[in-house]
Amino acid sequence: MGYNYLLFKPYIRTDITPDTILWKAEIYSPANYQSLNLVMLSDNIAVNNRRPIKYWEQLLTDNGFKFHLNFENEYSREYVIFDTELVTFTIHFYACDVSVGNNNVEIDEDLSLSLLYILDLNKSGKISPHNLINKINNAEELLVSNTHAEYLNKTVVNVLMVLERLANHCISYECDISYGILASEKGV
Repeated sequence: MGYNYLLFKPYIRTDITPDTILWKAEIYSPANYQSLNLVMLSDNIAVNNRRPIKYWEQLLTDNGFKFHLNFENEYSREYVIFDTELVTFTIHFYACDVSVGNNNVEIDEDLSLSLLYILDLNKSGKISPHNLINKINNAEELLVSNTHAEYLNKTVVNVLMVLERLANHCISYECDISYGILASEKGV
Protein backbone atom coordinates (compact mmCIF):
# COMPACT_ATOMS: atom_id res chain seq x y z
CA MET A 1 0.00 0.00 0.00
CA GLY A 2 1.31 3.44 -0.93
CA TYR A 3 0.99 6.80 0.68
CA ASN A 4 0.65 10.39 -0.53
CA TYR A 5 3.15 13.15 0.10
CA LEU A 6 3.64 16.76 -0.91
CA LEU A 7 6.80 17.44 -2.91
CA PHE A 8 8.49 20.81 -3.47
CA LYS A 9 11.49 20.83 -5.82
CA PRO A 10 13.35 23.14 -8.21
CA TYR A 11 11.62 23.33 -11.57
CA ILE A 12 14.26 22.16 -14.02
CA ARG A 13 13.65 22.82 -17.68
CA THR A 14 14.31 19.90 -19.99
CA ASP A 15 16.04 22.07 -22.58
CA ILE A 16 19.12 22.87 -20.48
CA THR A 17 22.20 23.49 -22.60
CA PRO A 18 25.54 25.17 -21.82
CA ASP A 19 24.06 28.35 -23.32
CA THR A 20 21.03 28.39 -21.00
CA ILE A 21 22.66 27.63 -17.65
CA LEU A 22 24.56 30.09 -15.48
CA TRP A 23 28.34 30.00 -15.11
CA LYS A 24 30.47 31.18 -12.19
CA ALA A 25 33.90 32.77 -12.86
CA GLU A 26 37.25 32.62 -11.05
CA ILE A 27 40.27 34.65 -12.17
CA TYR A 28 43.81 33.35 -11.75
CA SER A 29 46.09 36.32 -12.38
CA PRO A 30 49.85 36.67 -11.75
CA ALA A 31 50.82 37.67 -8.21
CA ASN A 32 51.04 41.43 -7.66
CA TYR A 33 49.71 42.19 -11.16
CA GLN A 34 47.01 44.82 -11.57
CA SER A 35 45.63 46.58 -14.62
CA LEU A 36 42.59 48.73 -15.15
CA ASN A 37 40.92 46.03 -17.29
CA LEU A 38 41.62 43.34 -14.68
CA VAL A 39 40.19 45.51 -11.89
CA MET A 40 37.06 46.23 -13.95
CA LEU A 41 36.62 42.52 -14.70
CA SER A 42 37.09 41.65 -11.01
CA ASP A 43 34.50 44.27 -10.04
CA ASN A 44 32.01 42.83 -12.56
CA ILE A 45 32.55 39.38 -11.07
CA ALA A 46 32.02 40.73 -7.55
CA VAL A 47 28.72 42.34 -8.58
CA ASN A 48 27.24 39.31 -10.33
CA ASN A 49 29.11 36.03 -10.56
CA ARG A 50 26.41 33.96 -12.23
CA ARG A 51 25.82 34.68 -15.90
CA PRO A 52 25.29 32.80 -19.17
CA ILE A 53 28.56 31.94 -20.94
CA LYS A 54 27.78 34.21 -23.90
CA TYR A 55 27.44 37.14 -21.49
CA TRP A 56 30.83 36.31 -19.93
CA GLU A 57 32.47 36.21 -23.36
CA GLN A 58 30.88 39.56 -24.24
CA LEU A 59 32.11 41.01 -20.93
CA LEU A 60 35.67 39.92 -21.74
CA THR A 61 35.43 41.53 -25.17
CA ASP A 62 33.88 44.73 -23.76
CA ASN A 63 36.76 45.01 -21.26
CA GLY A 64 39.28 44.94 -24.10
CA PHE A 65 40.67 41.46 -23.54
CA LYS A 66 41.86 39.12 -26.23
CA PHE A 67 41.18 35.53 -25.19
CA HIS A 68 40.91 32.00 -26.42
CA LEU A 69 39.35 28.82 -25.10
CA ASN A 70 42.04 26.64 -23.55
CA PHE A 71 39.90 23.85 -22.04
CA GLU A 72 36.25 22.86 -22.18
CA ASN A 73 34.06 20.11 -20.81
CA GLU A 74 30.41 19.84 -19.82
CA TYR A 75 30.76 21.62 -16.47
CA SER A 76 33.85 23.82 -16.78
CA ARG A 77 35.78 25.99 -19.19
CA GLU A 78 39.13 27.73 -19.05
CA TYR A 79 40.07 30.75 -21.13
CA VAL A 80 43.54 32.24 -21.50
CA ILE A 81 43.32 36.03 -21.33
CA PHE A 82 45.89 38.27 -22.98
CA ASP A 83 45.93 41.52 -20.99
CA THR A 84 49.06 42.93 -22.60
CA GLU A 85 51.62 41.50 -24.97
CA LEU A 86 53.59 40.06 -22.07
CA VAL A 87 50.95 39.28 -19.46
CA THR A 88 48.47 36.43 -19.66
CA PHE A 89 46.25 34.88 -17.04
CA THR A 90 43.39 32.41 -16.94
CA ILE A 91 39.75 32.66 -16.08
CA HIS A 92 37.82 29.52 -15.19
CA PHE A 93 34.08 29.13 -15.57
CA TYR A 94 32.11 26.53 -13.64
CA ALA A 95 28.53 25.56 -14.46
CA CYS A 96 26.04 26.33 -11.73
CA ASP A 97 23.67 23.39 -12.08
CA VAL A 98 20.67 23.28 -9.76
CA SER A 99 20.05 19.62 -10.57
CA VAL A 100 23.36 18.43 -9.08
CA GLY A 101 22.13 18.14 -5.49
CA ASN A 102 18.98 16.69 -4.01
CA ASN A 103 16.91 19.77 -3.24
CA ASN A 104 13.55 18.06 -2.89
CA VAL A 105 11.38 18.75 0.14
CA GLU A 106 8.94 15.92 0.90
CA ILE A 107 6.13 16.54 3.36
CA ASP A 108 4.04 13.80 4.96
CA GLU A 109 0.44 13.44 3.84
CA ASP A 110 -0.82 14.29 7.35
CA LEU A 111 0.62 17.79 6.99
CA SER A 112 0.24 18.29 3.21
CA LEU A 113 -3.22 19.82 2.92
CA SER A 114 -2.76 21.99 6.02
CA LEU A 115 0.49 23.35 4.66
CA LEU A 116 -1.02 24.07 1.24
CA TYR A 117 -3.89 25.86 2.99
CA ILE A 118 -1.71 28.15 5.12
CA LEU A 119 0.54 28.87 2.12
CA ASP A 120 -2.57 29.58 -0.01
CA LEU A 121 -1.43 27.20 -2.77
CA ASN A 122 -3.31 24.83 -5.07
CA LYS A 123 -2.66 21.08 -4.87
CA SER A 124 -0.02 21.34 -7.61
CA GLY A 125 1.69 23.98 -9.67
CA LYS A 126 4.74 26.10 -10.17
CA ILE A 127 5.71 29.20 -8.17
CA SER A 128 8.53 31.71 -8.25
CA PRO A 129 10.79 31.48 -5.19
CA HIS A 130 10.14 35.15 -4.35
CA ASN A 131 6.40 34.49 -4.24
CA LEU A 132 6.93 31.40 -2.10
CA ILE A 133 8.98 33.42 0.41
CA ASN A 134 6.16 35.99 0.59
CA LYS A 135 3.63 33.20 1.17
CA ILE A 136 5.89 31.69 3.87
CA ASN A 137 6.12 35.06 5.64
CA ASN A 138 2.33 35.45 5.47
CA ALA A 139 1.86 31.91 6.82
CA GLU A 140 4.23 32.57 9.72
CA GLU A 141 2.32 35.73 10.62
CA LEU A 142 -0.96 33.83 10.40
CA LEU A 143 0.34 31.05 12.64
CA VAL A 144 1.66 33.44 15.27
CA SER A 145 -1.44 35.64 15.32
CA ASN A 146 -3.93 32.74 15.54
CA THR A 147 -2.22 30.56 18.12
CA HIS A 148 -0.53 30.96 21.43
CA ALA A 149 3.24 30.59 21.19
CA GLU A 150 3.25 27.50 23.43
CA TYR A 151 0.80 25.72 21.10
CA LEU A 152 2.56 26.64 17.85
CA ASN A 153 3.18 23.55 15.77
CA LYS A 154 6.97 23.22 15.66
CA THR A 155 6.78 20.80 12.75
CA VAL A 156 5.00 23.35 10.55
CA VAL A 157 7.50 26.04 11.53
CA ASN A 158 10.42 23.74 10.69
CA VAL A 159 8.88 22.82 7.32
CA LEU A 160 8.45 26.52 6.52
CA MET A 161 12.13 27.10 7.35
CA VAL A 162 13.18 24.27 5.02
CA LEU A 163 10.94 25.65 2.26
CA GLU A 164 12.51 29.08 2.72
CA ARG A 165 15.99 27.54 2.28
CA LEU A 166 14.78 25.84 -0.90
CA ALA A 167 13.37 29.15 -2.17
CA ASN A 168 16.64 30.96 -1.47
CA HIS A 169 18.54 28.19 -3.25
CA CYS A 170 16.24 28.52 -6.28
CA ILE A 171 16.68 32.30 -6.26
CA SER A 172 20.44 31.87 -6.58
CA TYR A 173 19.97 29.51 -9.54
CA GLU A 174 17.18 31.64 -11.05
CA CYS A 175 14.67 28.81 -11.29
CA ASP A 176 11.07 28.35 -10.17
CA ILE A 177 9.74 25.77 -7.72
CA SER A 178 7.30 23.06 -8.72
CA TYR A 179 5.08 21.34 -6.16
CA GLY A 180 2.35 18.78 -6.00
CA ILE A 181 0.84 15.90 -4.10
CA LEU A 182 2.27 12.61 -5.33
CA ALA A 183 1.49 9.00 -4.57
CA SER A 184 4.24 6.65 -3.53
CA GLU A 185 4.26 3.07 -4.70
CA LYS A 186 6.27 1.96 -1.68
CA GLY A 187 4.65 0.57 1.40
CA VAL A 188 5.15 2.15 4.78
